[in-house]
Amino acid sequence: MSLQRWTLASELLSDLSQQGVKLWADGDLLRFRAPEGTLTPMHRSMLADFKSELLDVLRDRPRPTLTCTLRSFVVNAFRQKCYVCHSNGEAVIVDPGCFSEREQQTIVDYIEENKLSVKHLLLTHAHVDHFYGSAFFARYLEKSFLMHAEDVPLLETADIQAKFIGSTVEPPPAPEGLLREGDTISFGEVRWHVFHAPGHSPGSICFYDETNGFIITGDVLFRGAVGNISMAGGSLAQLMASIQNKLLALPADTLIYPGHGPPTTIGFEQSNNTWLPRDY
Repeated sequence: MSLQRWTLASELLSDLSQQGVKLWADGDLLRFRAPEGTLTPMHRSMLADFKSELLDVLRDRPRPTLTCTLRSFVVNAFRQKCYVCHSNGEAVIVDPGCFSEREQQTIVDYIEENKLSVKHLLLTHAHVDHFYGSAFFARYLEKSFLMHAEDVPLLETADIQAKFIGSTVEPPPAPEGLLREGDTISFGEVRWHVFHAPGHSPGSICFYDETNGFIITGDVLFRGAVGNISMAGGSLAQLMASIQNKLLALPADTLIYPGHGPPTTIGFEQSNNTWLPRDY
């Protein structure tokens, strides 16, 4: 069993569990019970594709070795993915889109139960569903977040963004630092490379972990889809250039952790994502 397939299966299991889906192993059969309308055609396809890995995860078989632990939390009405990644007791939080107190407390509980020291609070981009909880976590951690300079103007429209979708948001603080292409984020044994990947927003960035073979893409690239370019600062030409020049250049088995939806791999998207050209 490869690390990539084990991780994809584990992440799928976590996603479905947070949506109220129960899965269990019954001999060589994978059983599930799901609320009506929960399982999309994509979910059903992945359940079939990853059946053997899901059974291994459900049976608590050891996973392949990583130098870090990455945990996703599905939050807010947009089912955004907030990630907590940690290594040797040091952690980062990526895209704290926690809207409710319960969602915020779930992240706090995880941090405290695992005795983590959070070194960085990170934003992939400044759309409100990804930073709902940034003011709360800035207070809790006594530090603000890091982001790309080109999305600071978007951050300053937080109230307008929230009103546009019929919501509210506590005004986020100013970032404590700005990230650029080529910067490095370090915690524990982990080193992440920052990719500037505009298109979904002018300052969209991705975090690439070469050692552990994964990339957190925000809303740049999803399983079977690409980021929405209809919002302020969006550009299809920029988005496609970012995906072609930054993401598709990575090894095919690189895991993609997107800002919404299930994980995938670079190779799967090269072969199956109908938004992408096929000459790579």
